[in-house]
Amino acid sequence: MKVCFKTWITDSHKDSLGIKELTNQLKHFHPDIPHLIYGDKEMSEDMDKYPWMRLGAMYPISAMKYVDDYDLIIHIDGDVTIVGPLDEVIKGDYDVASVRNNHFGGGAGKDGLITIDDIPWDKFINVGLTAIRVDKPNGRKFLEEWLEGCHKGVVGGNWDDENNEFNRHFFNEEYDYKILDDVGSGVSYGLTNVFGTHTHWDSWKGLYLKYGEIYQKNPLGEEVKVKVLHMAGGPFAKKTVFGGKDMRQWLSDWVNPEVSEYIKKISNE
Repeated sequence: MKVCFKTWITDSHKDSLGIKELTNQLKHFHPDIPHLIYGDKEMSEDMDKYPWMRLGAMYPISAMKYVDDYDLIIHIDGDVTIVGPLDEVIKGDYDVASVRNNHFGGGAGKDGLITIDDIPWDKFINVGLTAIRVDKPNGRKFLEEWLEGCHKGVVGGNWDDENNEFNRHFFNEEYDYKILDDVGSGVSYGLTNVFGTHTHWDSWKGLYLKYGEIYQKNPLGEEVKVKVLHMAGGPFAKKTVFGGKDMRQWLSDWVNPEVSEYIKKISNE
């Protein structure tokens, strides 16, 4: 099976978010899987095909770019830090997979729960890490329906965002879906490890190394293996959170020294 990692990001934000470091992290754990960057050039190429794209749907449009070349397309947001092997994503037999938006204690960061419609709060998905098996008919169908849902929302004037649109399709019973860090999984793939009280990311100060891997006690007191840290603020957080630093610099100062050294090592190999 041909697998790729994919990140869409404008060229102006590649350095401040440390995309080179993200690529190195992915190579550390999965050296045989390419990390494809969908940047300004690729966006410009798709503007004729999707003239409405800058109003929404960059996630599915950037995935469509690679459907003929890969079997499994794994999207990783640019403000993500990979700290463990993504085995649950790569080895999974599913149509579509993603991660939870709310943490184990019942909130989104330091704030209240986020969900839409009748989706249970502990299932609501964040598209900062998504995986779609486009070699499977239903995986390809999911991507196409997600894109069309975004299109209809934009041109119809009732658009909210790509994340909500993903959730509206994800739980359709015709799809074999997988929540990578579901309750009881013992792993955290993103925002389930973000549950600070002063800032969203205070909880990262509690990350610790054990047997050469990163762990955390979740709000229920359970030990969870951490695979992914997701800033979930993107470039917009730089002025308000980073204190003028680039994201990788900020993160290095934010976590405890042993975790900081671990992240630096896998980011600069």
